[in-house]
Parts: sequence; structure tokens; C-alpha cells
Amino acid sequence: MRKSTKPRLRYTHELGAEICRRMAEGESVLEIARTPGFPTAGCIFRWGTDTDHPFSQMYARARELYAHKVAAEIIELADAGEARMANVELLRVRIDARKWAASKMMPKEYGDRIRQDVNATVQVKPPRELSDEELARIALTGSTGVADTASGSG
Repeated sequence: MRKSTKPRLRYTHELGAEICRRMAEGESVLEIARTPGFPTAGCIFRWGTDTDHPFSQMYARARELYAHKVAAEIIELADAGEARMANVELLRVRIDARKWAASKMMPKEYGDRIRQDVNATVQVKPPRELSDEELARIALTGSTGVADTASGSG
């Protein structure tokens, strides 16, 4: 990994706001980092993912705005598809790339929904039917000794 030759920059609110404005408009962090007077991509990513850094909330909001922009572009591309029927494969690739990007940036809103169906049988013994050994194990460990298949603990 090569070291950057860029000088270290101090974070300012104005610098953070400009980075986020450009991100929200669709410019990548790598593109922004190539701009003279801007921090390296690594620095931007560190500032953005450090929850204690003042930039992190603006960074998260910029990513959300960009994800919404990508979703709007998908609709626009799909609606304009009739005029571009000769380039159906290109259109499909462009839409899929934007769907993927939006799902990674805002998985709760644009990600695939995962549904899990669980079928389990539970046998419950009344406490009076438990042996002294079983009661002692429950008191010490909080477990009956039967494997908990959901968490893998026992």
C-alpha cells in the first residue's frame, strides 16, 4: 500500500460540507480525494466512519441522499427504456448497478428483504418434574443443557 504524498488536512465544517455536497450529487470519494486541497480517500472514509467525529453524521446523510438519487435514476432509466430498446442490455446493467449501490448504502430501505421461517418443537417441563441436578444447572448457568439452535449456545 503506497503512502499519500498529500499534506494532512485539518477537518473544518466547510470542508466536510463540500465533501458531502459532492457525494450527495454522485461523486465518489475517490474522485473527491483527487481534487487538490481535499483529503485522501482514506481520510474521508476514516472521518465518515468514526462515530465520534463531527463529519460522520453529515457523511451518513450524504450517503442517504445519494442512495435516494440512485433510486430515482433507476426509475428514470427504466421509464426511458422504451426509447432505448436497442440498448436493452446496457440499460439492464446500468439499472442493476444502481440497485446494487442503493442496496449497499441503505439496506433497510433498498436492500433485499430476507424472510426466515422457523419450525421448532419445544418441550416444556414443569419445574416440579425437574431433578435436583437439572434445577441446580439452571440456577448456575441459566441453561437447561439443551442446545439453543438459534444462538448455537447450550
